[in-house]
Amino acid sequence: MLGGSASDAEEDEAGRNLVTKLTQHAFQVLNIDMDGFFDEHLDVFDQDIEELTSGQGETLEQYDAFTKYSRELERHFDDFAQREGFSSARDCFDRINEAVKKDALRQKEFMRRLHQQIQELQARWARERVGAEVKEAQEKPGDSEGKQDFQDKNAPHAPNRGTHLAEAKAEGKEADEGKSSPSDERGEDMKRGDAKSTGEEETASAVPVFMFSQPMGLESFIQTVLSIAEYTTFSHIMRMKVKQRRVIRQMEEEARDLEVAKLERRDHLHAGRFLQVFDDLVDRVCGLTPHRPDLVDENRRKMDREQFQEVVADGAVDGNSKKALQGMVDFVYARLAVLCAPTAVTRVKEDQKRIQDMVWGSALEDILVEFLGSAHRHVDVVKEQIYAFTKAQLEAARKAKEEAKHRLFAARANIGGAEEGKSHGDEETPQGAKLEGSGTSSPPRREEK
Repeated sequence: MLGGSASDAEEDEAGRNLVTKLTQHAFQVLNIDMDGFFDEHLDVFDQDIEELTSGQGETLEQYDAFTKYSRELERHFDDFAQREGFSSARDCFDRINEAVKKDALRQKEFMRRLHQQIQELQARWARERVGAEVKEAQEKPGDSEGKQDFQDKNAPHAPNRGTHLAEAKAEGKEADEGKSSPSDERGEDMKRGDAKSTGEEETASAVPVFMFSQPMGLESFIQTVLSIAEYTTFSHIMRMKVKQRRVIRQMEEEARDLEVAKLERRDHLHAGRFLQVFDDLVDRVCGLTPHRPDLVDENRRKMDREQFQEVVADGAVDGNSKKALQGMVDFVYARLAVLCAPTAVTRVKEDQKRIQDMVWGSALEDILVEFLGSAHRHVDVVKEQIYAFTKAQLEAARKAKEEAKHRLFAARANIGGAEEGKSHGDEETPQGAKLEGSGTSSPPRREEK
């Protein structure tokens, strides 16, 4: 604190609390109050990527939605100012600007003192290091005259202490060069010699660098709040919501198409269209890790189409065909065991062993039917689990938002009711009635003409 009376401190604290409340209110408005407004205007921002990249993404309809968005924000901030006891939003923001200016001065003074403390710590650390080097030099074996001369040069009252220390280091270095150290101390002496070879420059660079995070000031909070009134922020919010809705719709469509695709694959397998079912399997396994191009490349390399086509063309499982098919089966099930839920790993490994056993004694057609059918079923399970998890997460988020909305509206209603009761409390007190907690009666009101 920069100093001041207790009333100034209370006023500063009230200003900081006001900024904190405003920040919380802003995010409540975005995430709760205006959720219905966003859904209402979401279709305006539902565009293709080509329109955005070609410069045709920003339309008049979108700007019109932003104008309505700005009016909604103004209304919510007016409500906030009224709840905080201000006559207008301008008075509220004038008070906030005053708090921000005082906080900026406080932050500046804090950083000045912190910088001073860091400099003092660095200076003390440097003095301790120099003292340790002096002590180390004094403890080195040598003639008593040289040791005494070194002590005289580095005494606390000696002038040009840094120069004498450098000379003492040079003398110690020359003395070390003329002597051989024992074998068990050779490594340590070499480390010391390397450390001291750069002289005082090494000592200066050895001073530690202090790193710290500057506390976030009120100005940062206000800039965040003001940014939600910009068109770029509004456009980003809307486009992210559009993207989320597309993902949900795509997953719902895939869930509906899953049953149809199962029937189609079964027909393809019984008709012997193994290559088509295999291509579909490769695409589906790669689709489980769309953001891992390294895994996608490995999948296509290990599940090689030409190699599988050669196995099908041979019509029998022997020699190279057997080896290729075994390697492909092991890779597919190993990848599925990693991507599936932990509860499904045992089932995946059981199917892998069953298919490998078939490779040694069953006909190629039976092997391919079981292999491709089983692998596709496991991919179906993974897809269903992903859809169920995502749906549960979205439903939990929706319920949490609804509960937060109800709690927020209830809290605002209670605050409004308390303020209304407080403003009309005197009128509801009958003349001559006893005040609660006291034995006296309230004085009768004077009749005003």
